Amino acid sequence: MASLSQAGKYTAVVIDSRGGLEAADLLDLAESCAALILPSTPDLGGMDGMAQTVEVLRTAGIANTRYAAMLTMVRPGNDRKLADARSALADAGIPVLTQTIRLSEAFRDANNAGTLVKDVRSNSLAKGLWFEYERVTEEVIAMAGANA
Repeated sequence: MASLSQAGKYTAVVIDSRGGLEAADLLDLAESCAALILPSTPDLGGMDGMAQTVEVLRTAGIANTRYAAMLTMVRPGNDRKLADARSALADAGIPVLTQTIRLSEAFRDANNAGTLVKDVRSNSLAKGLWFEYERVTEEVIAMAGANA
């Protein structure tokens, strides 16, 4: 893996950090990137954590054009819960990506096999999940381009 010092060689760099960053670390990250994606599950715990994170960003003056929520581990067929989560984010003034990421065992299968989810052969949903991440990537690149 290339070190962060080599980031300038690439069009886009993705940094996957742990959740619950300290405020100073979160702000350092937010101030140094064109698009900060805040993954969350579409449930009360996820929405509460999202609100706390966004409050840190807002207090520091980070514009809401620089970050967006990404709803993950969305259970298929639970459209009401997803709509409620989107509504709660909109009511709080938190931008949210259009594409969501479904909950699937295919991610665990990929992790266990040490491979990308698109390469999981034992789960028929795997390729569709990869396409979901491709659509997320398109949204993030568009967002980053608008903030460049």
